[in-house]
Amino acid sequence: MKTDRPAHRNTIQRALIADAVKSLSTHPSADEVYGVIAAKNPSVSRATVYRNLKILSEGGDILHIEIPNAPDRYDFRTEPHRHFFCRKCGKVYDINAPLTDILESVQDPDFTVEDCTILFKGICKDCNNHGMER
Repeated sequence: MKTDRPAHRNTIQRALIADAVKSLSTHPSADEVYGVIAAKNPSVSRATVYRNLKILSEGGDILHIEIPNAPDRYDFRTEPHRHFFCRKCGKVYDINAPLTDILESVQDPDFTVEDCTILFKGICKDCNNHGMER
């Protein structure tokens, strides 16, 4: 039976990559995921990791977080939430504040907003504290 969707097999490599994203609860980059995979499974190529991260994110199994001027990141939490990117240390943090006011303010009869991607940028608490030390 033929379907309109391309078939993606659930491979061992894909499961390893999904587990690596989950184990690295720090919103890892593709290179960080590859580092974890390669340490345990040196036969898995970087291209395989990148390809499967794309498949996993397109399938909704992980989130792909685009970071302007920095490596994109991945998140095992797929429920709606926002992110904060520290421009000093490069870490990405979850923000769980609701967006109801923002979503309601952009409602328009010509279109329906179903979701949005918001990335807050600034300096995290740790970097602010280190900046105060002399």
